[in-house]
Formats: sequence, C-alpha cells, structure tokens
Amino acid sequence: MPHGGPDWGRTSAVKTTFPMTDLGELAARLGSPITFDRRGDVIFFDSFEDGLCRCLHSQSQGQTVINPFAQGARTGGFCAEITLPGGSGASGSIAYYRPLPVLGRVGMEYSWSAEQDDRSIYCWLLFLIGTRYVTGRLGYNHDTGYVFYQNSDGDDVNLAAQMVNRLQWVLWNTMKVVVDVDAEEYVRAIVNDVEYDMSGIALRAYTGAEQRRSLYLIETNAVEAVTRRFFVDDIIVTQNEP
Repeated sequence: MPHGGPDWGRTSAVKTTFPMTDLGELAARLGSPITFDRRGDVIFFDSFEDGLCRCLHSQSQGQTVINPFAQGARTGGFCAEITLPGGSGASGSIAYYRPLPVLGRVGMEYSWSAEQDDRSIYCWLLFLIGTRYVTGRLGYNHDTGYVFYQNSDGDDVNLAAQMVNRLQWVLWNTMKVVVDVDAEEYVRAIVNDVEYDMSGIALRAYTGAEQRRSLYLIETNAVEAVTRRFFVDDIIVTQNEP
C-alpha cells in the first residue's frame, strides 16, 4: 500500500514499500534456517543442502548408515538421516573441525527428530587452545528422559525437569548451548521453548598439546534392539554471544 504522505494532503504518497532495518528478519523471510535464536554472529551453519560434503561422519558399527534425506527436512530440501541398528554400542556422528573462533562466548545449535523415543543424542564443543582443552556438551538422554550437560569432571548431569520430546519426525526438537571459552563456564541453554540459565557452571578443562582448532560434533546412540532412523538438521555455530 502506498504510504508516506499525510491523510489530508493533496500530494501522492512518497513510498510504496516499507523499509527493512533488521537484517536477521530479512534473512528469515528469504528462507534462512537461522530463526530459532538470532543472538550471536554466525560462524558457519550446515543445513545439508549440499549433502554431507561439509562434515565428517562416522559410525561405530558397519550397519550404521548416514545419508542425506529429502523428506521432512526442518528447512530447505534436505536433512541428515542416521539409521542405527538395534543393540547397545551402535552410534553415528557428524563432526566439523574449524579454526578457533574469536574466543569468548560461543554457541552451538542443532535440531533433531526421531521415529521413536528410543535414542539418545548430544552435541559436543571442543576448543584446543595451545596446552588447554575446554569442552562442553548438551544432549537428551533417552534412558532418563532428561536433558543433560557435561560437568567439569566429565560426568553427565541432568539439567532440569524431564524433556517433552516431540516424537513425530516432522516436529523437530531444537537445542542450543552457549559457553564462555575464556571463563571456562556455561552461559545458557535453550531446549525447544524453554531457556535455562547456566551461568557459573564450569566447563570441563584439562591440559593437552595439539594444534589449535575447534570441534563441533553431534552424536546419537542406540539403546533399543530395533533399527531406527534419526534425523539431524540446521547445525549452527555462533560467536560474540551476549
């Protein structure tokens, strides 16, 4: 609708479009997968539109299969499908090695869905900083029904109340964790529509000596003796988080 002129004026309206000052909103309207939480500056993301060429993927047993999947993706035309055989010990992972970001507050977001509630999944962030390793983890434990994080001793600790898992594979669960690499602490976590304050909770940190880099990993594990499919989409890593 034309606008920009007074209702009582004789001159025609001077504008025919409304300006867009929020580039994040513009990106969302153009189909960006980065709509769940727009805080932070995006380092990279993978929505699997190019298949699995951007990541390293592995499986613990030969029967585990990881492929692009063209039905029911969260955004775009593809997601990653992880088919796990039944029985304990089977797992599949998707990993990204990157140079270290600007150290400070770094976030990792991922979305997942499953045919049945009989698989566990987590994301893992690892920063190799000279002789220092700093790691954090956030995931869903099928056995307990809880969202968990990794504490400073490397143990998994329940974060809060049991998670309401969206079981239909077209209804995606989304998780995001933000860590402060410099302070070696968690900052916050978001699980679907609930945000948790994790300030003051220490990350795991220990000594080591490897090339400076960062690792972002998604892994799912089988716990039931039935072959199931698991779906992962829209892995997003950010820096300069508030």
